[in-house]
Amino acid sequence: MNTETHWINWTDMAPEAIVSLFQETFSQAADDAEGRVVSELVRALIDTTPTDDLYGFVGLQNRTLVAAVFFSRLRFEALDACFLLSPLAVLPSRQRQGLGQRLVRHAIAKLRANHAAALFTYGDPAYYSKVGFAPVSIDEACPPYPLSQPEGWLFQALSARVSLPLRGKARCVSAMQDPTIW
Repeated sequence: MNTETHWINWTDMAPEAIVSLFQETFSQAADDAEGRVVSELVRALIDTTPTDDLYGFVGLQNRTLVAAVFFSRLRFEALDACFLLSPLAVLPSRQRQGLGQRLVRHAIAKLRANHAAALFTYGDPAYYSKVGFAPVSIDEACPPYPLSQPEGWLFQALSARVSLPLRGKARCVSAMQDPTIW
């Protein structure tokens, strides 16, 4: 069986398929409620985020959607070329094969080519350190909302013009403006 993965822009895929991938992935990883929350977040990102403020990439194997990731704009006082990686999903049957990491690396290369200056995510430091993220304190880069797990606030500079600390509190796109997801 050919398992070559093709990475494409999320806009080349039916939005419902992407939303379903997140629903299935997070329902199996946690529960149906989590699957609904994350799939509704993805739907909101797709429906309400301006094109310049949203990057998304998907992975296909044999024309089957197996992975997806979104990056939405995150603005600081003197820097608006930042993006927030959230969320990321890999089809449960395809997890633990490195697909998520390969997809994130592909996405980071595309964002760098499009002049993104820095990336943030809020997740597992052990996982995201494998793709270049490192912990950042809330004093160095203040997140949009209080974090339930501050150790999960992670940063990656893509440009030499970015130096910490970043002034001001981050502002995120409207879909991410829900304190309960932070």
